[in-house]
Amino acid sequence: MAQSDMPTMRSRRLGAELRRLRLEAGLKVNDVATALECGQPKISQIENGKRGIRPLDLTTFFNLVGVDDEQYRNNVRRLAKQIHKRDWWSGEGPMLDDALKDFMTLEVDSELIRTYECSVMPGLLQTEGYMRRVFATRWTPE
Repeated sequence: MAQSDMPTMRSRRLGAELRRLRLEAGLKVNDVATALECGQPKISQIENGKRGIRPLDLTTFFNLVGVDDEQYRNNVRRLAKQIHKRDWWSGEGPMLDDALKDFMTLEVDSELIRTYECSVMPGLLQTEGYMRRVFATRWTPE
């Protein structure tokens, strides 16, 4: 994926997470730029999802903001590696709205999807025959 194709949903999620960590640590963009030996625009571009971050810079960033949880670090590293990942719908161009592409990216990246159904049978599984039977049954609350 070319730099011009940024920001992607993944790069925006990564940038938002890095910004959250920086703010929780009470650091300014300049503090991070100094630690990573780069300019403030680069940090702003990373946080806005317009640019990726190198693995070495990410490790330095984690040390700077005090992230010790190795599992969390690995999850963020995985996200950082996947910001340029091309999904099957990337080639559809104007056929798909950007909001739909973002939603599809979130769905693909999901590890768990929870639903709540106020009925016995989940809505997606309800057929016409099932609903006719439900409506034909007379149920009265006690």
